[in-house]
Amino acid sequence: MNRNPFIVIFFILFVLCSLNGSSTIKVGVLHSKTGVMAQNEVPVLLATLAAIEEINQGGGIDGKFIEAIEEDGQSDPAKFALAANRLLDQGIETIFGTWTSASRKAVKEVLEKRGGLLFYPVQFEGLEESPHIVYLGTTPNQQLITAASWALENIGNRFFVVGSDYIYPKASCQILRDYLLTQGALIEGEELLPLTDMNFAPVVEKIKRIKPSVIINLVNGDGNRVLFTFLENDPELKKLPIISLSVTEDNIQTWNSQLDNHYLCWSYFQNLKAVENINFLKKIRNQIDPRILINDPMETAFFGVKIWANSYKNAENSSIKALLFSIKGQGITAAEGIVGLTPSFYLMRNVGLAKVFHNKIPQIIWRSINPIYPEPFPNVRSKEEWEDLLKRWYQEWGNKWGS
Repeated sequence: MNRNPFIVIFFILFVLCSLNGSSTIKVGVLHSKTGVMAQNEVPVLLATLAAIEEINQGGGIDGKFIEAIEEDGQSDPAKFALAANRLLDQGIETIFGTWTSASRKAVKEVLEKRGGLLFYPVQFEGLEESPHIVYLGTTPNQQLITAASWALENIGNRFFVVGSDYIYPKASCQILRDYLLTQGALIEGEELLPLTDMNFAPVVEKIKRIKPSVIINLVNGDGNRVLFTFLENDPELKKLPIISLSVTEDNIQTWNSQLDNHYLCWSYFQNLKAVENINFLKKIRNQIDPRILINDPMETAFFGVKIWANSYKNAENSSIKALLFSIKGQGITAAEGIVGLTPSFYLMRNVGLAKVFHNKIPQIIWRSINPIYPEPFPNVRSKEEWEDLLKRWYQEWGNKWGS
């Protein structure tokens, strides 16, 4: 993708800002430009920059233009932590970014020690609250449990879970297991592989042996492409229903996936018919590329910047404390519809399922009528019990958030 226009526009805005004596507002944009998560994160980075550019084209925030300072997390939580520290060293307190929960937690630790605020744009496992993070992505009760409930009603009650071996899939498996027990259903098989492990052959053999009703896919990054290839090459498994929770609709078309019964579960799909979405697609494609495919984390990142800008404008001062006071309870009409922040800085969002029809834009087959209220700590266990589980997993991984 050609990003030269961004460079030119930011240079022009910087010059104009210098001429009129106004200052810029520096923010950090922290995503993986390299490594196994780059394909997922670079489009989100571009959407974040597009939202910043749209605000700047409208005159900035009270005449102050936004300057985005980019950092590469390199698909490595330790590198994310170093990058967050570099941004804070420059006096940058607001950061947009991260994807995996391991990278978010690495940045969270830095922000809680030094101050600062992260706007996080991706679905995740919940089980966390921090005054240093605005959680824009969906929680398990909004996405995972919605997908499982739909599967129970429309497919069957024997589940197989495949995922990456770090905190998001691990916690999601436990949350799903707890939920299915209340519904008289079970996880018949579970396999979690390290994020960089592409050896899915034993996993596929186990799926063939168990013959589940449905696969819940919690694999993140490039491993999905390998998993899908294994499934596609088996006539029986190619037809097996699979619901992916971290695969985006642009991934599917880039990978030329040919599964027969593949579903995605997100809050946003690019073929939503609302006027707000049509206008959003026009604006963001003009900013980035007329042919670019837009996914849920991109849309989330885009309106996340707008929520921050509205709060910054209305805050009494530029401190994080004032910003959080301003942002609490804020709502916005996004491309997906109305979204609103809860007092704990989670987001109320609609959720839908779409079926993938052989390398074409997924078609929405179900969507919630109203926004679903987030439940970061599922009430089947106490908050303390969930936190104890997290500590145990962290220790099992050698005092880190994944294998």
